[in-house]
Amino acid sequence: MRVTVKFFGFPSAFGRDNAKTFALPEGATIAQLLAVIKAEAGPDLDAFAQKSSVVVNQARAERDTVLHDGDEVMLMFTLGGG
Repeated sequence: MRVTVKFFGFPSAFGRDNAKTFALPEGATIAQLLAVIKAEAGPDLDAFAQKSSVVVNQARAERDTVLHDGDEVMLMFTLGGG
C-alpha cells in the first residue's frame, strides 16, 4: 500500500519537498511508518518524528493506528515553550 506523508515543522530531510509517498505492507501502523522514515532520512529526523503529533486523514492518530492504502498522514513537530 502507499501512504503520503506531509511534514510540518521538520528540517528538509527529503530535499525541497515537504511531502513524500511511502510504500508499506498491508496492515502497517504509524510506528512502522516512522521506522521507514528513520531508515530513509536518518536518526536526526527520527528525533523530530518521535516528538510529533500525528494526523491521519484529518483525525488525530496514535502510533498503533493501522494505516490503509491512500491514507494522508501529517506529521507536525510539537513545539514547547513557556
